[in-house]
Formats: sequence, C-alpha cells, structure tokens
Amino acid sequence: MEFKSCSLIVPSVLEMTKDPNMVTVPSRYIQPDEDQLDEANIDLNSSSDDFPVINFQNLSLPMSHHNSQLYESELTKLDLACKNWGFFQLVNHGVSNSVVEKMKDEVKKLFELPIEEREKLWQRPGEIEGFGHTFVFNDEQKVNWKDDLFLFTLPHALRNPNLFPNLPSSLREILEIYSSDLAKLAKSIISQMEKILTNGLYPSIEHRVVVNPKEERLSIATFLNPNLEYDIGPASSLITPQNPPKYKTVTNKEYVKNTFSNEPNGKSYLDFMKL
Repeated sequence: MEFKSCSLIVPSVLEMTKDPNMVTVPSRYIQPDEDQLDEANIDLNSSSDDFPVINFQNLSLPMSHHNSQLYESELTKLDLACKNWGFFQLVNHGVSNSVVEKMKDEVKKLFELPIEEREKLWQRPGEIEGFGHTFVFNDEQKVNWKDDLFLFTLPHALRNPNLFPNLPSSLREILEIYSSDLAKLAKSIISQMEKILTNGLYPSIEHRVVVNPKEERLSIATFLNPNLEYDIGPASSLITPQNPPKYKTVTNKEYVKNTFSNEPNGKSYLDFMKL
C-alpha cells in the first residue's frame, strides 16, 4: 500500500531562524490560547524521579521463584505507569548506548546539512515522507515550530526509493541497526502489555513540549504498526457484559488512511473511534 497525503509543503523553520529580519515567531506557529500549555504549572527542572522508570531487564528474566517476584513487581509498575501516566522511561532495554548516540549524532548532522542538500530529501507533492510537515491541509492552519524528517524504515518494501539513496551513507548504516533494534524492543514491550487493546484502560497521552528559546531539541520517534489488514480495536479478552467495547474495531489500513487524511486536533481521532 502506498501512503499518500495531501499535506502542503511549508517553509523550513531552521532556514527561517537564519533570517536576521525575523525578530518574532510568525503567527502561524503560535498555537491558540486554548491549546497552549500553562507554563506557570510546568517545572522545567523537574526531577526524573517524578515519572515512572521501567527496568526492562526485569521483564526479560528467565523464570525462577526469585525472578518471578522481580518480574511481577516490574510488570505491576509497567501497568500502573500505563494507567496513571500513559508513558514511561525505559532503562536496561538492550539497545546499546553507542547505537543510540550514533543515531542521534547522525540525525543532528542531517539537520545541519546545507539547505541545498536537505532539499534532496524534501517532501514531494502527495507524499508524507521526507523533510517537511505532515497533516498540513491549508495555508491558514497552525503548524508546529519545528522541522520534521518522516521515514518508513521497515519492512524494506515500504522504503521510498526516491528518498533513501539520498540519505548520507553513515546515517543509512546506523539506521539499519537502530530500526532493527527498536522493532525488536517494541515487540517485546507489546508482548508484556498485550492488552486500544486495553479498551480505554490505558490513557492516550498527547506528546507536548515547551520550547526552550536557549536550546535546540532533537526527538527521534519510532512508530510501530501492525499489518495493514489486521484489525485494531479493544482486545476481545477484555470485553464482558460489565465492560462492553468503548471503541470501534477497524482495519489498520482504514486507521492509517483516516489518520493521515485529517488535520491533527488533540485526541479528535481517538474520540471518533469511540462507540
């Protein structure tokens, strides 16, 4: 299946910041008041102890009486993190620090390339991959103050033949290792949760950050999707007369199509999926 999008091409934020005549952020990048975070209630120096940390090593131990206690304790922490927070930090996950740091370094170098080189990776009309923004459908729409590079990495059949050859060879090499390791890790995490699947038991959290005017921020997000023909919906094992389904069941193909065809608006699509 080809992933098509009618997302419009928008200017590079990185290039805009190089303009000496630009002294304020353009209004298009300023979110409506109702969508802005209340910075008065945000502690930018918050300790990492404030959010859940999951030791994945304890979830991967060979079974024994002692290990069983560690496993059950860590699994309970994972369950509570998903219920109460919707996210967690994972440590001892098996992906080497050298791979992670190399990946971050290569991605940073990519964004630092001259505009002439980055233009080779720019989105093409009708495509969602490459440098640019996804989900932009009109010129008045608010967009985020950032540049994106969106890529399908696995399986290989989904890779864009017009895009991958233009990536720096050093990035392609580490991307092979990183994406393979992350795919294995993601599947392992899911096997521990096995639960939209949770019928609303685990909340869906919006990814939101506060811009730091003094420092740049780099995020490398990895998304795992099932086969396009598979169904996405509440796990049948969780459905009872007392706990009826709260969400629709649709194929992943339909889910992906609807996701990439609508302007992002908080959890609007999740609300659409509710019964």
